[in-house]
Amino acid sequence: MEIITTSVHLIDYENGNIRTIVPPEAFEEYISELISHINDNTTVREFSTISRRTEVISSILDIQVHIDDFEAIQNNASIIATRLLLKETEAQERIEHLAIQVQKGSLIQALILDETTGNHTYLLAKVEHGGFIDDADFSFKSGFSKDKKTIWKTCIFDLSSTAP
Repeated sequence: MEIITTSVHLIDYENGNIRTIVPPEAFEEYISELISHINDNTTVREFSTISRRTEVISSILDIQVHIDDFEAIQNNASIIATRLLLKETEAQERIEHLAIQVQKGSLIQALILDETTGNHTYLLAKVEHGGFIDDADFSFKSGFSKDKKTIWKTCIFDLSSTAP
């Protein structure tokens, strides 16, 4: 498995913004572990989309068409993150009266190549952030847990199975 490109978007529906983070190469290990964690999950449900005209599906299909165009892939990743922000904001407004909140986290997206088959897949995963104390300076920070893979929603698109 080769990770072609990755994007990380911190979704802040409370302030209505998205912060894009460019992860270092070392983050690929986390992505690989995340994919293994997802693939080992026994409660996976496979489904086909009803419509190819939704914003997210259209963006995924555009990634499939522009598989070698880094800028197009990143643009589509931003479109998907913006859609998530919109939907989480709407969901929070609907449940506000219940005194509960939409789970906060980041959207991780990755284009992956299976080197054995030559097939591409595209990962979408909303993952949890956890607080921790940095042992170097004892400051409070937030980030991804290396050990605890808390994934709220995930989807892996097989880009080889359907022609655009």
